[in-house]
This record gives sequence, C-alpha cells and structure tokens, in this order.
Amino acid sequence: MNSHKRIDFLAGQHRSPGEVRESAGIERSCIESVNEKVNRRFSGSSRKHHLLIYFWLLAVVALVVIASRYHASSRQFFGIAGSTEKTISFQYPVEIVNISVAEGSKVERGEFMLEVKRFDLAASLSIVEDEIAEIMARKNELIASTAAEIRRLEADKLAAQSELDVQLAKVETQLALNAHWKSDKPNLQTTEQLSPENLLAIKHRGLQQQKIHSATSFQATIDNLRQQLNSSERPADAKIEVLKKRKQELKRQAASLKVESDFSGSVGSVMFTAGEQVPKFSPILTLQGGSTSFVKAYIHEAVLNEVRVGQKVWIESLSPEIKKVVIPGRVESLGNRIVEYPERLKRSPLVSAWGREVMIELEENNELLLDEKVSVLLDQPESWIDVLPGLLRSKVLNNPIIESVQARNGSDGVRIHKIIATGLQAAAADSIEASGVVWDPVTNVYWMISDEDSYLYQLNAQGEIVQRLEINGLRIDDAESISIDGDCLYISASLSFNKAGVLKNRRRKLVRLQREKKGWVYQQEVDLYKALQTLTHSDSLDARTKSFITMATQEASIDIEAHQVRDNVLYLGFKSPLNSGSESVILRIDDLASLFSGLPVRAEIWRSFQLDDGDGSNTMTISDMIFFGDKIYLTGVDTYATNSSSGLWELSGDRQRAALMLSFPGYKAEGIAINRQTREAKIVFDGGGKGGSHFAQASIH
Repeated sequence: MNSHKRIDFLAGQHRSPGEVRESAGIERSCIESVNEKVNRRFSGSSRKHHLLIYFWLLAVVALVVIASRYHASSRQFFGIAGSTEKTISFQYPVEIVNISVAEGSKVERGEFMLEVKRFDLAASLSIVEDEIAEIMARKNELIASTAAEIRRLEADKLAAQSELDVQLAKVETQLALNAHWKSDKPNLQTTEQLSPENLLAIKHRGLQQQKIHSATSFQATIDNLRQQLNSSERPADAKIEVLKKRKQELKRQAASLKVESDFSGSVGSVMFTAGEQVPKFSPILTLQGGSTSFVKAYIHEAVLNEVRVGQKVWIESLSPEIKKVVIPGRVESLGNRIVEYPERLKRSPLVSAWGREVMIELEENNELLLDEKVSVLLDQPESWIDVLPGLLRSKVLNNPIIESVQARNGSDGVRIHKIIATGLQAAAADSIEASGVVWDPVTNVYWMISDEDSYLYQLNAQGEIVQRLEINGLRIDDAESISIDGDCLYISASLSFNKAGVLKNRRRKLVRLQREKKGWVYQQEVDLYKALQTLTHSDSLDARTKSFITMATQEASIDIEAHQVRDNVLYLGFKSPLNSGSESVILRIDDLASLFSGLPVRAEIWRSFQLDDGDGSNTMTISDMIFFGDKIYLTGVDTYATNSSSGLWELSGDRQRAALMLSFPGYKAEGIAINRQTREAKIVFDGGGKGGSHFAQASIH
C-alpha cells in the first residue's frame, strides 16, 4: 500500500500546467478554509475570555455582599415580641362576687372587671376601729382626770396663798401699830431681842418663806402632773397613729377588692366564676395588652454587639404571613447575666445556646403579633440597591465628630458632636440654642430645653432629637435650667433683664410639670423673682444672704443659669452677681411646696466657690449644675472672653475652689445631665442660633 502512494506522488511531479494550476487553486482554497477555522476558533476564545471576566466580577460583587451581610450578622440578633400581661390574684382567700368580663373580650383602661369579698376584712377593720376608740377613751379619761387634779391643786394653791396673805397682812398691821405706839412713847425701855417688833418681824419673814415654799410645792406637783399627762399622751398618740395606718391599709385592701383594668387590652383566661372560693395567690383572670409593647431579645455570648441602653433599633418580622415592615424601638434594659435561649430561638433543639437578655420597648399600635419571632437590627435596613453603592463609598455619620477635647487629668478626653434632628424637626435643628438638659430615670431619655422657645426636646443617647414636645400652658422665655425630682419636672427662667432693661413676666418664672405616661403636662408656676424680693424683707435670713439677694434684685444684675430640686429643696446657681469675694453662689430655698403655695420660706447661701479656668483668672461663672452622690458637677462659661470658652468642674466637700475636669475652648457649655445607670455625663453647648447646638459625653468616676 505504501508503494502505491509513492507511485502516485512521483506521478504528480510530471503533471501538465493546467493540472498544476488547478491543484494550486485547490491548495489555496484549503489554506483559506483552514485560516477561517483558526480565526473562528480564536474569536470564540476571546468571547469566552470576556465572559470569564464578567463572571469573576459578578463573583467578587457577590462575595462583597455576602461578606457585608456576614459582617452585619453581628449587628442583628433575634427575639420574641411580647405584650404587657397582668395576672389578677390576691394574697388572701376571697370569694368571687361578680366577674363582668369573658375570655377574649376587649377592655378599656379603667373599665370594671372583677369584684371579690373578704370575710376577715370587715372584722379586722371593726377590731382596729374598736382599738382606736378604746385608746382614745382611755386617753381622754386620763386627760380629764389629770386636768381635774391640776385644777384642784391650783385651787388649793390659791387658797393657801390667800390664807398666808391674810396672816401676813395681820402681822404687817401689828408692826405698823407697834411702830406708831413706840413713836408716841419714846422713853419706853424694852429688851432689844424680845421686843414685839423683832418677834413680829421674825413671824413676817417666816410667813413669807412659807408662802414661797407653798407656791413652789404646789407648782412642782402641778408640773409633775402635766409632765405625766404629756408622757402618757405620746404613747397613746403613737399607738393611735399605728392603728390609723392599719385602718388605712385595710380600707385600701377593701377598695382593691373591686378591680379595674390598668390598661387597654383583652382578657386572656378566666379561671373562676361568681360565688366560688379562691385560695390565696391563685390566678383569677389574666389581662393582656391590645398590641405588642416590647421585644425580649438575646445577644449570643460569642457575638460582640455594641448595644447600649436608650439606643434606637429596628424590629423586623420573620413571619412570612406578615408584611415586611420595620418598626423602630428603643433598648430599655440589658441583662447582667448569661441565660439560655428559648427553644424557639435556638437553631436546633438539640444544641444549647446562651446569651444576654435585651428588653426593647416598641411604639404603640404596631403590626407585630403577640409572641412573634422578630429580628432586631442595629442599623436601619436598606434594599440591596441602596446597600451596594454604600459598600463602595464611605458612609457619612449622622452626628460626625466636630472636635476632640482632652481631659485635664490626662485621661481619655471627649468628642464633641453636633445635635441633629430627625423627621419634621430636622429643618429647625440649627436654630435650637441648647440651654439645659436633664436625664429622666423613669423613661431613660434626655430632655433638653432651648432659651429661644418653650418646647421640650427629647434626645436619645446618640444626640438625636427624636421628639419636640409642646406643653399646653407652658409660656416661658429665656429658659436656662431644667431638673427632675420624682414625677415632677422643673424649668427655670434666667430672671435676667433684657437688653432694654426690662424684666418681662415670662422671664421671672419657675414652672413645674407633672409626668403623664411618657410625657409631661403643665401643673403650676411661681414668680421666682417676686419670691426673692419678698425674702429680702424676711427676718429669717442671715445678714450675708439678705445682702446678696438685695444686691441681685435691686441692682438688676440677677442671672440664674442653674437650678436643682432635691427632697423638696430648691437650689439656685447664680451666674450673676458674684459675692463680695468674686465667688459664684448657690442659694438654698427650703420647702419648695410652700414656695409654690405662696407661703413664707427660708433661704440661705448654701455654697460659694470659684470656677478657675486653669489660668488663675477666675472669670468663669456657673451655667449649669447637677448633684451626683456627694459631689456637684458644674459647667461654667467665660463671660469676658472674646471667643466662647467653657469648662466642666467637680466640687466636693466644703472646698471653695472647684476642680477643673475639662476645658472647651470655642464652645459654650450650657447644660449637664448624668445618666445614673451608665455614670455618663451629657453636656450640651449653645450654638448661638448659628450652625446648631452640640453635645459631648464624659464618664463620671
């Protein structure tokens, strides 16, 4: 076969020219065909290369998204939505008189639900009333008998004194007659020692001493009886007071036998019917809130979450039946121990999970179901369209750091942020001139005031204004300080004269607000300037205090920038005037309730001290203060500096010079509040209506 191929090849070498041209054309055609195939092959390879690049880019983006979501997993955790639930029971056996609700029925706040009776309550109340009546009868009998004995002794004393007065009168008459008789007979000689005059004089002195002794003896007996009466009254009064308190408690228990709903919601379970006997501590019925009000969530022990009390979070439902809505919430409390996860939150019932409890407060009338599983997000969720550009660019903070300030003691300093607003208040945030701030221990939020309006601004821990509260009836100008004592919030004006030299009525006030749910309502106000003027005419003031208040009111130099209310006592911090020693003054006014009632009060200069600005010039004056333990923390401003300057001081003991903690060059510190849970101070700075106000946070040790 190979020989045939060889013959064909050799034969081809002796072909004709036409055959050769035809063969060359065929060869060119073959070469072009091969080139075309090669080109198609390389063209397909290029397209595959481009597709590979596209797939790689898509994979990188997918990895970035997955990595971001994995990173964000530490920015979320899970929990179960719950509602306010109350179980009605009594700590003593009762009998059901009437139940006016049924399982699943809706109830409104204050609606009657249940009435029971106690068989021992009426008997106990009767016994207490009998004991009070018996003690009162014995007390009145003792008072009457002792008073009668005292009256008898006083009558005997008067009779004895009268009898002695008669005898003294007789002796004095006899002495007068003897003296007259002796003057008529000057030559009569008598023994000097036994003369009638001497005998009568001795008798006269004896009667006088007897009169004094009798009066003293009777009076001592009378005083002893009165002392016995008082000493016997006090134990009786003490017993009566104890029994009266017991009576009030029994009446309170009797009133509690009629149960009304504390909140609007629905009845869960009803365990008893009318006429049945209920053992003590046995549940009678349960009441549930109308909507979910909190989320109990858990942070896994292996995950680091930057969660703080008061922080704003977002709640997202995990149920497929529910429309995916995001509900804002606020961290109410953080657990201080590690506990086991509920079964519903575990990835597998066979695998234990442990973490830290977090209680989150929700807004009212939300769309979450009771006991629904939810996701808690620390960052407001966005769609992937919004997330992807954010991954490729730097995210701008809502409250960026404006400046860092170092502490005077060399420890870590503080950072100054701008106070921002959300929602409708955002446009007006720059015009707010922060003048005071206070931490509310009940709701764990901050309330801030501005000296340019009469609103209350609610701040969260991040320095965001989340609510602007308008108080009906609150009319005040130049509000400079704010404080909370129990369920009352106080706002004080500066009492300073305006640039025209006029002190308007709205600048003279101290206003008291009363807590109502999560807000405040106007309660009462007092003309504080007039009260200080009245004090200058009081005799109860010492000379130093009277001189200071007189100078402040008469010279129109008064400017009160700080106040605190503690245990019904008002403390006023004066920015102006200073005392004769160029010291700032804190005035104490006792019995704040009497001040609001228009009754007389006592006042005194409680503390006087200097706020050294660090250079020894002592030009700083009080702008706010807060009591924390046995110390006072004060903010002060330099009233003479061309540029704003302020600081934070600590004052303890009886020192007359406060210790400077922080200086704020270029900023005007106007208010300070301390979160007693975190021991963190929040300081607000007045922006002067230009560029907004600022805040800083500092740890208090």
